[in-house]
Amino acid sequence: MDIKKTPLTDAHRALGAKMGPFAGYDMPIQYEGILAEHKAVRTKCGIFDVSHMGHCLTSDPGISRILSRPLDKISLGKSCYMLIMNPDGGIIDDCIAYRMKDDLWHIVLNASRKEIDVAALGNVTPRFELAMIALQGPEAISLAGELCPRRGFATNVNVLGVDVTLVARTGYTGEDGYEFVLPAESAGLLWKKLMDNGAAPCGLGVRDLLRIEAGLPLYGMDISEETDPYETGLAFAVDLDRPEGSFLAREALLRRKDGPRRRAGLKLPKGAVPRHDYPVADASGRTVGKVTSGTFSPLLDCGIALALVEKSSRPNAVRIRGTDCIAEEVALPFYRSPGRKKA
Repeated sequence: MDIKKTPLTDAHRALGAKMGPFAGYDMPIQYEGILAEHKAVRTKCGIFDVSHMGHCLTSDPGISRILSRPLDKISLGKSCYMLIMNPDGGIIDDCIAYRMKDDLWHIVLNASRKEIDVAALGNVTPRFELAMIALQGPEAISLAGELCPRRGFATNVNVLGVDVTLVARTGYTGEDGYEFVLPAESAGLLWKKLMDNGAAPCGLGVRDLLRIEAGLPLYGMDISEETDPYETGLAFAVDLDRPEGSFLAREALLRRKDGPRRRAGLKLPKGAVPRHDYPVADASGRTVGKVTSGTFSPLLDCGIALALVEKSSRPNAVRIRGTDCIAEEVALPFYRSPGRKKA
């Protein structure tokens, strides 16, 4: 399969980024290093190329039949996190929808699923040619200005002298910030302007670390068509209070609501780093689940994991290369930005 490029791929290479394949694209994995980039986002601000993500437009609220929330309940100028569902109650993808007009929604899709999502949704117009840059961190708003309210967005905005199609107060790091959607030919200029104003370029390596600290799921790791919203901690994104027949997954979700599994957050001692698919055990050594996402958190100075475990179990350890490493179950998220607590 031919590797794809984003409008910023050449800029990443010129800056010396370590590159690698992700979702079929040649993407920056890291620049200065994951620890330095983590510090930048948690204390100042960083920028991410997320132009590999998918975009589509729709004027058909009827596609809500496979969405976990109805589009027409989103307020004008607001965004909403939701799930694309299959009839069995499994998750085809997670996405964010923005209500642009009374009869127009912009939906952002995961890179690895965007073609599948468009086929599943049906009456949508793909806009895969658009670029997208995320600006995240406690200094993001002071750098770019107060462009829109939390969970809101603005259209046709001038950002540091660059015309941006959509500015959304959303992100994937647990920090405040923006996601800028703009024409591909303008992406390089905005990227440079953001860097010139103090934003650190960041790669997908630290993006994964940041989202795990924030307890945010990744498709293919924490959620899939084999998982449902209840066992993955995403019940908040499900609206079952709809007319009969208007939501294809409704009956399946009612059956799965009291399923046998649940999501758990685990902390491990320093030196023990959990990874995807590592077994999770209880105090007796019995396997009760598995890690879905794991990493070392420099903020907490220990290993952390999102796990899918038996609902009634008490996870006590993560099995790493044959050794059960003691783990403590903790409330999620592992980290919440002080600035976001005030929202």
